[in-house]
Amino acid sequence: MTAHIEPTLTHSQTHHSQMLEQVTALAQAKNQQDIESSLGIYHQDAELITPSLNAHGIGAAQVRQQLELFFNVFPDYKVTLEQHAFNGNLLLATGQVTVTPTLSPAISNKPLPTVTVPVFIEFHFKDGKITKEVFHLDIEHIYKKSGLTKQSLYMNNQLFINTKKAGLHHA
Repeated sequence: MTAHIEPTLTHSQTHHSQMLEQVTALAQAKNQQDIESSLGIYHQDAELITPSLNAHGIGAAQVRQQLELFFNVFPDYKVTLEQHAFNGNLLLATGQVTVTPTLSPAISNKPLPTVTVPVFIEFHFKDGKITKEVFHLDIEHIYKKSGLTKQSLYMNNQLFINTKKAGLHHA
């Protein structure tokens, strides 16, 4: 018979229930596009990475800029987290994001449909705050489901690809 040993949390580890509470609060804040509340959940030196948009913000100012840009393109952003797993100070979540892409009038004036696609998000924690979020979604799938061409996708994503002008780093 083997004994069950409970893992010991160090002072730098955040308890899993607290991590889940913070991720849930962040999802709610983002669903309301409440950037101030979102920033309060992130560590001041947090990283926000969205690989499919080639966007990588470090620190509160850049995370704010990245959220503002994202909400401009997806003004009705809603995320639903359905499953999660923990590994030390890492929380992995899967779910769905529902968005209606908004394009520059120079690209298209037609209304676009609302689409729902899977999402996978990594949340890293330190000192009780989210220090890194890696937001994985298939942006091409969103635009394809919206009936847009790759050229429209490319032109619209210049908002993200050219974020160096806004002071953001690229992955």
